[in-house]
Amino acid sequence: PQPRHPGKVTSSAGLMGNIFANVHAAINPPLPHIAVVGSSYSGKSTFLYGIAGREGSSVKFCRNSEHLNFCDRHLQSVPQHLTGKFPWATAAGIVFIVDCDPGTNPGSVAKALLNSVLAQPTLHADTPLLILANKQDIQTALSPALVCTELGVDMDSLTRPCWVQGTACNDMRGVDAGLRWIVAATAQEPETSWLPTVRRVPWTTWVLVRELAVLVFYITIKGPLSVLGSILSFIFRRNRRRYKRV
Repeated sequence: PQPRHPGKVTSSAGLMGNIFANVHAAINPPLPHIAVVGSSYSGKSTFLYGIAGREGSSVKFCRNSEHLNFCDRHLQSVPQHLTGKFPWATAAGIVFIVDCDPGTNPGSVAKALLNSVLAQPTLHADTPLLILANKQDIQTALSPALVCTELGVDMDSLTRPCWVQGTACNDMRGVDAGLRWIVAATAQEPETSWLPTVRRVPWTTWVLVRELAVLVFYITIKGPLSVLGSILSFIFRRNRRRYKRV
């Protein structure tokens, strides 16, 4: 049989599941999402595995991409062929890794990839962008300033926060400075020390109060009424059969 309200939970088990799911989401909010983008062999995997080796965590591979939780952030590598399918609306920041080896011709490939990412319609205009000029351990590597020129990035005309950092992901040289910047740029609560202090109730408290009120209502009112209705219905059906026999 079709449900009376499609898409609406009507069973007690579904209602309880929704309550506990909302409480869990309030206690454990999702981490800010940072997309790690770069062309093939630019150093995305080396970057993530290097961070995981330092923090003692592990990189998880799921759905053609690598995932890593770092400093209350969720880093996810985005393959070059899946940039159009990535949910850019959920991205709190972008780490764009460039292969600075002149033999790989980084100007054309990386520039086209960066332009396709920044042109995504769901990407917010104020999403921070961190550009890592990787493979600086090579003597002939392009400098960070030259990388900006090759990518066509004008720091003065950009509307989004942007930082360019020279790195060598093989030995994690220069990575710490870039990570400090992207962590600060994707902070959920900006620095407002100059504002007067105002005590406010956290939104998680309101969610907990609301879900507890629903739970108390279900246990104290709706539950007993359902039980009483079942008992009265049983008594009515039993008396009805008895009258039919008489």
